[in-house]
Amino acid sequence: MTSNVITYGFAYGLVSIAMAFLMYNGILGIFSQMGISIVLFIVILVLAGKRFKKENDGYATMGELFKTFALVLIIGIIISALFQFVYTMSMSEEKKEEIVETIVEGQTSLYEGIIPEADLAELEDKLYEDSSAMFDPVTMLISVIIGSLLYLVLALIPAAIMKKTRPEYS
Repeated sequence: MTSNVITYGFAYGLVSIAMAFLMYNGILGIFSQMGISIVLFIVILVLAGKRFKKENDGYATMGELFKTFALVLIIGIIISALFQFVYTMSMSEEKKEEIVETIVEGQTSLYEGIIPEADLAELEDKLYEDSSAMFDPVTMLISVIIGSLLYLVLALIPAAIMKKTRPEYS
């Protein structure tokens, strides 16, 4: 199990680094990045689960799979969080401002035509303030913790689908 967890943990970490890099450099939008990241996360979990089952004669309980998935997630998130922290702390203020502007423009465009123009300007100010905080180390840590918890809940789905217990012989 150890090599399985390390292999897929590093794979998840590297995929997360690539997604973050693409988002920070304007190649992917934040919503695209989130969607692709979730799909890739599930694919990596399924691959780790298949390997775990293969190493255990095709059997794995939901608990064993969830433990494997949680360890993969922890390794991947640590790698990704370290990269994002170092990368964002080394960014120029102009680059950070550009990222915030892109995020705010993307989110504001979703609401154009839906809410009144006066409320839209107020929303834009609020979005700008919230998005600017994403580079604060404490905010980054809170985001990592909340994201980790959401991904752990998400990991229950493939664990439940992939489980296969050994038949009990009396």
